Amino acid sequence: MRQFTTAELNRLWQNILLEPISEDVTLSVVNTDSRTVNAGETFVVVSGENFDAHQFIASAVERGANAVVVEKKQDNLSVPQIVVNNTRLALAVLAKSIRQHFTGTVIGLTGSVGKTTNKQMLASVLSQVGKTHATQGNLNNDLGVPFTWFALSDDAQYAVIEMGANHQGEIAYLAQMTRPNIAMITNAGPAHLAGFGGLDGVAKGKGEVFAGLSAGDTAIINRDDNYHAYWQGLVKTDVNVLTFALRDKTADIYAKAISADGSHFTLCYRGQEQAVTLPTVGQHNVMNALGVSACAIAAGVALSDIAKGLAVFETAEGRLQKHRRGAVTIIDDTYNANPLSMRASADILAGSRGYRVMVIGDMGELGEDELALHARLGLDLEKKADAFFCFGDKMRLFAENNRLARHFDDLSTLCAAVLHTLSTHPAATVLIKGSRSMQMERVATYLLNTLT
Repeated sequence: MRQFTTAELNRLWQNILLEPISEDVTLSVVNTDSRTVNAGETFVVVSGENFDAHQFIASAVERGANAVVVEKKQDNLSVPQIVVNNTRLALAVLAKSIRQHFTGTVIGLTGSVGKTTNKQMLASVLSQVGKTHATQGNLNNDLGVPFTWFALSDDAQYAVIEMGANHQGEIAYLAQMTRPNIAMITNAGPAHLAGFGGLDGVAKGKGEVFAGLSAGDTAIINRDDNYHAYWQGLVKTDVNVLTFALRDKTADIYAKAISADGSHFTLCYRGQEQAVTLPTVGQHNVMNALGVSACAIAAGVALSDIAKGLAVFETAEGRLQKHRRGAVTIIDDTYNANPLSMRASADILAGSRGYRVMVIGDMGELGEDELALHARLGLDLEKKADAFFCFGDKMRLFAENNRLARHFDDLSTLCAAVLHTLSTHPAATVLIKGSRSMQMERVATYLLNTLT
């Protein structure tokens, strides 16, 4: 993170400072976790819904904080304090300043499904041609995006910024901070429906990233998505557009000769073709690769370098990670879930060899239609596996509408039942998935530790 002097902070924060900064302060590393503050770092107080982080100031100072940024002025502090009306906004302003000084190419990614996989793929591709900085983990919200910018190295040539949201206005806020040169929406699906107010609200919220593009920037649009025409309408006339699609061959970027498992295909772009091999499977990952290819093409990357990057990208933890235990294949896809990603994962399981087991937990933040969506998924996935093991109150509806499903109130009982099933079907594939709140990785951990 580049250094900010007292003079710079007074200028940048002039609209949010409750009083000018009078003491000499150099801000070079910020930290919002008092438990991990190191000597010389600046502790920024960021409170949550259920706690006031001002109570942790003394601990941060004791650990060596050189200054604190607060919303409530403190008495008897031994280090300088900077008082602002909104510490989250203070972080955003610093991130905007870092972005303004960055002369490389910025790619902003958002969407209902596939953001992190696309980020991993794109970072791998761009790394073939230049120093690339990308969002770490799931730092994709109003607090995470600033810290992504804080971690930018001086010699970076590309920045891949993942932007997540659960309500309208959030992507606009993050896009204003990030100002991408290239922006892509992976898709609009039934995720965070409660916050967005329905699927139309999801599309509108994601579309905010296109509305903020400027002359010469590029919008990457998924022509297979039902909202592609709506998003196209948000793009200004002086903004470039590249389209991609798995089904629509009129798109600028599409695929042909796709293998049965989706690990091989031919990338097509305006008369050029390039063979691609992916280190993962699934038709949805072919779609991910096409969107990533569109972003890379917009950034001036050759198709051959795109193929090299796609061939070596590494999947993130909890996203279709394959493990072998004897004749059993365990697919850990537990990072998160919504109806769209559940269907994509079930398609992968459907094409697997041996006895197919799907272990699934509730899908969260689906709004008033959440029960109906769980019930519908139960019907739709019945032919995708040989057995379903369901966990969570909402998954009762799935089980009631799927003849191959069993519901469990207790996770340990579910794990024991899965283990018993595997004892009678030794050659099997088990796919585990659920929303983050369900912590379905506990099932994956149990099986990996129990099976040999």
